[in-house]
Amino acid sequence: MKLEKLIKGFERVIVSIQANEFPISFPAKFEVREGKLMVEKPGWLDVKIPARACMLFHRHNEFVKKIRSVTLYGILRQRGDILEFEPIKCYTFKQGDLNTLRFIISGKKRARKFFKKLAQSSKS
Repeated sequence: MKLEKLIKGFERVIVSIQANEFPISFPAKFEVREGKLMVEKPGWLDVKIPARACMLFHRHNEFVKKIRSVTLYGILRQRGDILEFEPIKCYTFKQGDLNTLRFIISGKKRARKFFKKLAQSSKS
């Protein structure tokens, strides 16, 4: 995974950490070192680390067109006041290419499955 190439052009990231019951998310500036992402740990953050986490990079123009996003999934570790994120897998989306079609088809399948399950549970 060429991390620098994937996140080229992004300045900030949304960090989401798996906490007890719900994820905790916060925006951060980042830096890439040795294939890992580094972000400064907020003083208020109180979760057990190492933890599963994801990082979302997202951008679009002023007309909410030309959408581009990258989501990285991995493990977050702490090194002093720095959180070190090691990506394991990623999902990319760029509006206007084959990913857009995949996204729409996948969404329709998920919606159909959800409504079918909802209808079955309301019959019970």
